Amino acid sequence: MWMDLDPSSGIPLYLQIIVGFRRGLVAGTIQPGDRLPSVRELAAELIVSPNTVARAYRELEGDGLILTRQGRGTFVSERIPPVVDTEIERLLEPELTELLARAQMLGIGRETLISLIGERLREEDGEADGN
Repeated sequence: MWMDLDPSSGIPLYLQIIVGFRRGLVAGTIQPGDRLPSVRELAAELIVSPNTVARAYRELEGDGLILTRQGRGTFVSERIPPVVDTEIERLLEPELTELLARAQMLGIGRETLISLIGERLREEDGEADGN
């Protein structure tokens, strides 16, 4: 499956489905022309209401990313608009919002948060270099 949902995140589940789909497009795990699970299939797999999946699918269809062919199923559009940097950045918005809210709740100030993120990035760079 191309997504994991976190019901405790505070981000509506339908938005998490949309973000998961968009991430799949960016990562290449979802390709133009791919057949998607039906609303009922995906709802059962994710253990959510079919209405939640239907709402996500409606929004994705409105964005031109998927299309439903009556009697045939739901498919990733063959004509996916190119994903630009702002689109990729938009995928991080829910996580950034959650991070900022948690930091504020914990009393972590701006400079400390920036320092923590910088430290984590340096650790990731070290791991990527094999150190």
